Amino acid sequence: MAKLLTKSNYKLARDCPTKLYYKKKKYPSIKDKDGYLKLLADGGYMVEWIAKLIHGDPDQDEVSFGRSSKKAFEESLVRMQKEQVTLFEPTLISQGKSARVDILKRDGNRFDLIEVKAKSWDSKNNEKGKSEGYPSLFQNRNGKVNAKWREYLEDVTFQVLVLEEVLKEYFPEIQSPAIHAFLCMPDKAKTTQIDELQGKFILCREEVEEGKIQEIEVLFDGDREALRNNNFMTTVPVDVAVEELSNEVKFAAEEFVSLLQPELKPAKPCLGAYCANCEYRGATDDPNTDGFRQCWGEMAEVKPHILELYELGNTGPVKDRLAARLAEEGRACLTDIRENELVKVDGSVGVNNEKQLIQINCTRLGEPWFTKELGATICDWEWPLRFIDFEASTIAVPYHAGMRPYEQVAFQWSVHTLDESGKLDHEPWLNTSDRFPAFEFAETLKDHLRGAGTYLMWTPFEDTTLKNIKRQMKKRNYENSDLSNWLKSAGKRFVDMKELVWNDYYHPLMKGSGSIKNVVDAAWFTEPELQEEFPEYVKHSETGKLLSPYEALSGEIINGAEECIVNGTDAVNAYQRMMYGMDADRTKEARGAWERLLLKYCKLDTAAMVMVWRHWKKLTEETHGE
Repeated sequence: MAKLLTKSNYKLARDCPTKLYYKKKKYPSIKDKDGYLKLLADGGYMVEWIAKLIHGDPDQDEVSFGRSSKKAFEESLVRMQKEQVTLFEPTLISQGKSARVDILKRDGNRFDLIEVKAKSWDSKNNEKGKSEGYPSLFQNRNGKVNAKWREYLEDVTFQVLVLEEVLKEYFPEIQSPAIHAFLCMPDKAKTTQIDELQGKFILCREEVEEGKIQEIEVLFDGDREALRNNNFMTTVPVDVAVEELSNEVKFAAEEFVSLLQPELKPAKPCLGAYCANCEYRGATDDPNTDGFRQCWGEMAEVKPHILELYELGNTGPVKDRLAARLAEEGRACLTDIRENELVKVDGSVGVNNEKQLIQINCTRLGEPWFTKELGATICDWEWPLRFIDFEASTIAVPYHAGMRPYEQVAFQWSVHTLDESGKLDHEPWLNTSDRFPAFEFAETLKDHLRGAGTYLMWTPFEDTTLKNIKRQMKKRNYENSDLSNWLKSAGKRFVDMKELVWNDYYHPLMKGSGSIKNVVDAAWFTEPELQEEFPEYVKHSETGKLLSPYEALSGEIINGAEECIVNGTDAVNAYQRMMYGMDADRTKEARGAWERLLLKYCKLDTAAMVMVWRHWKKLTEETHGE
């Protein structure tokens, strides 16, 4: 049976044509278990349901898919014959292409194709942009499609292309059909007064065989009419962008269809820096279904790999040229890169190139690099040292009344405090009440941090979160001058430890990354004293290998399944399930387990910062001693 090019296939192939073959062959992909993508998808299902509610009845107007695209297409054609009709999820098939349209409306010879996206829109900023000479947020000043929106607009254009072909072939009686395209998205300029909206949705996933399409049933246990009249969605016309992209999308689609029909065949791999983030890299140990290995061949096994080079994609006279040229020459080892190859796109040597050289030299020597300034900097910090980490959620469907889509909700903090005597204390806070938690979050943090000291964070996230809470106080008319003054002054005391990594420190175990998870490994595996101080993170694999602290995090059995939090996305998912999930996730036992998981994860984030500080302290003291 000939394979069809779906709109998701088109998007994948635009990223890399070779991936199309791996997708159709059902090769394992790390995206299959990507918690962040699942989080986005869950928000997308809810947003799509709301969009359908606005335009019709989600329970009555949907075309049955039934796992058969052919039958769904036949049903769609029958329904499209009505002069006036609104269809949800109709399937369109033409010339090797297939598209399930989110919302399709017909009124005589007019067809409105509405693509629902969970990507945020800001109608206020859009109007501001127009006053400054921009046609819209998805267009540049010259009227061309903005690169940030191209992916979404090509998606719509692909669907319009298929609809045009279907109308021409199956509805020849419609003279000059008028197709108008729209994006329907959450509008950050809008709020909803419906409280606990997130918790009124239930997503039901049925078990399916691996590789099959999983149908998601969205249930809404709330007032539909209230949501229809008080929602945060905006529908934006995109005909201008579709017209601009039409020929390009048509040409690309024809090329991709030729890779699927009459028989499936792979595109020639085009190796480059973008391969570092390929979803088929590290997804399986089976070489027969390992897409990355099939692209790179023996070079896939080389360690340390060139794909670990910091800012590789922006290195070379032309963007991505260095990685592509090295691959062509069969040089895949990081240490094979020559110093004269480390230049910017314009051919000059930049700051990032200097960092790349440090990375390569450290890797060759197997030793860390640090500046003299590192020791002086950490010695200048005022005691006590406060290692601080926050967890916060920014999702499409708001938790609380008065919130905007993607408005931040800070729900957890962790602080490790180290005084000059060496005493280390830990204090956590986690919201467990169903109310807007940001102000209690900030007040409890302020009360805990009273007095002198240096606030240490990893990336500016903590600083920007407190600034955001100050803005939320103003928008919600929350009066607390003491808290407001503290929030204003707290940012001046924050020190970003990650900034020190980029400027003053590197270790081969970081593999070109400044993530706390990578940097703490450099401390953990080189300082046995840390394993004595933090025994709760000492764990070995079945082969006896010492695991990293994040690998050592233990899980909890919740409703018969083992759950574990190992990253920020997991934390947001856990918080949502604990607070607004299905009944089974909100029993006393389940909530207790979720709380323990969240507290363990956030505690490690600040403990890891302490480990890195101790590592830096020892390194710099040894150097001064010499």
